[in-house]
Amino acid sequence: MDLISVIIPIYNVEAYLRECLDAVINQSYTNLEIILINDGSTDSSSLICEEYAKVDHRIVIINQENAGPSAARNSGLEKSTGAYIAFIDSDDAVHSDLFTVLYNKIEHADIAVCDYLRFEDKIPITVTAPMNVDTVEIKKCSGREMNLSLFDNKVNLLAIVVWAKLYRRQLWETVRYPVGRLHEDEAVIHKIYAQANNVHIVALKLFFYRDREGSITNSKALKSVLDSYEAFKGRAAFFAEKGDAELMGKSYNAQMATLLRLEISNQDPLLVSLSISDILKEDLYYRVKLGLVCKKIFPAFYNFLRRNFAK
Repeated sequence: MDLISVIIPIYNVEAYLRECLDAVINQSYTNLEIILINDGSTDSSSLICEEYAKVDHRIVIINQENAGPSAARNSGLEKSTGAYIAFIDSDDAVHSDLFTVLYNKIEHADIAVCDYLRFEDKIPITVTAPMNVDTVEIKKCSGREMNLSLFDNKVNLLAIVVWAKLYRRQLWETVRYPVGRLHEDEAVIHKIYAQANNVHIVALKLFFYRDREGSITNSKALKSVLDSYEAFKGRAAFFAEKGDAELMGKSYNAQMATLLRLEISNQDPLLVSLSISDILKEDLYYRVKLGLVCKKIFPAFYNFLRRNFAK
């Protein structure tokens, strides 16, 4: 069995951390490197990490000053030594056969993906339900198809996030998270898919995602929209450089839609000083550069941009 590095960023999650760690250390796939990044927690999270590390030699603890989930994941990537990489958020949980299933289904693929179950309070009772791995069917697609799914009319959370997946290590060798941003997954996941030839998707809910969206504050909501804009901007530039006109166009459309969200939000006093024109002025160089690429490889889309955003 190959070593799987499981990267778990941790910040003030004492209420959920034991549930998460119990689900990981009790995996049926045992050859794990469990990397816990304590990102400057001020509650008992660090003590819980130490407690588990004393009884499980597979656990590695990284203590660092608070720098956010992006920096924590980057630290985990730097420390990892496994042939495969997986990410779990410290308030989530996983099925006991998660890595057994994904490892068995990643053969001849670069990424193996499972479905997820959203929950609010108690971990689903299916967390330890046994399953027959041999009977599990997979859906096959390309990395580009995964990138196209990022822009589905219905938001495809499973495609956007890095969790609920097992990756070959090579995909992450040159990719790191932008530190200090929200929507950190949106800023990198397209780069991972762009390297993947084959993706295997398992139609089983093996990842349990705890819904805590209600805790977002107004100030974080503003930063969330701004960071989403930056993520789509980065995607558009990335696909422009790759010469993929379709994905570049979809990224730019998403970027413009985010600007509209900002404009609508101007009704909020927190956003009164922010407008689409302000951002577009700052991005003049970027617009010109992207426009030239559009004109060369996607003239119809270039004409659309001129008609709608040139003024």
